[in-house]
Amino acid sequence: MRLRAASSIWETGAVDCDDPRPFRNAVLALSAGRRPFRLLDRLQGVERRMGRVRTGRPNEPRVIDLDLLTMGPYRLCRPRLVLPHPRMWQRRFVLAPLAEIEPGLRHPETGEPITAVIERLREAEPAVERVGPLTLL
Repeated sequence: MRLRAASSIWETGAVDCDDPRPFRNAVLALSAGRRPFRLLDRLQGVERRMGRVRTGRPNEPRVIDLDLLTMGPYRLCRPRLVLPHPRMWQRRFVLAPLAEIEPGLRHPETGEPITAVIERLREAEPAVERVGPLTLL
């Protein structure tokens, strides 16, 4: 697996979560092949090592949340994983950092440019602000 691109860090208020603290978000583009479940296992392993405990409650406060958003045109619908991520096009805090590294991305069903989706969500979602570069060790 190879890192292709990394967004800046973006901050937003909580969305559908009881935690009142601001959230920090970033997006990485990886060259990961066509093994979505293997990549998902690796992401969840990182979450566990960082102290995340899954209780089964939706949108619970958490130390870290790593999501597999998309694998190019690859589509998957399984109980454990849906690709593209089913709510990514409804979340400015996901789309803003994604647009930074994939500005030409379009909604897979409507063809709408990612920038237009972000603008449309401006009223429905908390503000999203770029706060600085993502530093990878």
